[in-house]
Order: sequence, then C-alpha cells, then structure tokens
Amino acid sequence: MNKKFAVLASFLLLFTGTAFAASNDTTTINYSVAAINELSLSGSPAAFNISSAIAGQGGMGDLRSDMETSTTLDLTTNGASKKITVELSKDLPYRTLVQMTIGTSGYGPPANLPDGWGSQWVELYGTEAKMVAWGGPAVGNDICILYNFISDIAAGIFSSSATITYTLMDQ
Repeated sequence: MNKKFAVLASFLLLFTGTAFAASNDTTTINYSVAAINELSLSGSPAAFNISSAIAGQGGMGDLRSDMETSTTLDLTTNGASKKITVELSKDLPYRTLVQMTIGTSGYGPPANLPDGWGSQWVELYGTEAKMVAWGGPAVGNDICILYNFISDIAAGIFSSSATITYTLMDQ
C-alpha cells in the first residue's frame, strides 16, 4: 500500500505542483498632467457707433455706444491661480476708451463665470495689459463678454479699429 501511495503522491505533486506554480514580474509606469491653459473666443463685437447725444451734454461718459454682448469666451485651466488679461493693440484716440468685463450680463455682479472665478470692469485706452478676471481650476463655456465704447465731444470725428488680445496666465 505504501508503494501505491508513494506513486500516487508523486503523480499528484508532479501535476498539481506545476498547476499552482506562479511567476511574476513588475514594470513601472510614469504619468503626469501638464499645465492646461486654453482660452477661445467666439464672435466679434459689432462696430461701436456714437451718433447722437443729449443737447447740452458731451463730457466724458456722456457719449456711449450701445452695450455689446455678442462675444463669448470658453476657458479650460487646471492651474491653481490664474488670471485673464486684456490688452489693446494700439492707443485709442484722445478722450475715448473701451469699458469691458467678462462673465456678467450687465453692470451687476459676475454671472456665468466658473465657480471660484471673479471679474471686474476695466477701462482700455492704451496698450497696457489689465486683469479682467481671475480664479483657479475651471471649465467655462459661453462666458459673456461685455463691451461699451465711451467718448466725449473733445475726441472729434474719427473712425478706426484696434485688436484686443486676451491672455490666460499665472497670477
């Protein structure tokens, strides 16, 4: 009986030992997420036209175009502390400026901005970059941009154009 048991045990060890034998190895994966800072504009403001005034008025702020709201902004960033700056390509004529903000539907508090973002009204008249919005990681779509062109009588009669550059950068 011992001989039969020994043969049977050897047979089981031979086949079951290989069935339970395991082999393994390891590999290393490398991963990262780079800084993502994407900004895209849709639409362009219509021409700003000032063609009338109230008799007896014409000082700075008295002559305004209609509020322009046809431009929107899309934003994606994973940065912790970002800002959007705006900058004119050239100085505007004497006694004129563009007032603008991002993410509001009027002169009230910011709306339609991603959570954690703020904005402010800025006045553009020269080529200095101005911060118009700020915040952290966000995705925002169809964020409204408001523009208003302001002049006074001393600016005279003219017609011109300028480019506004939007930049998403670290604060």
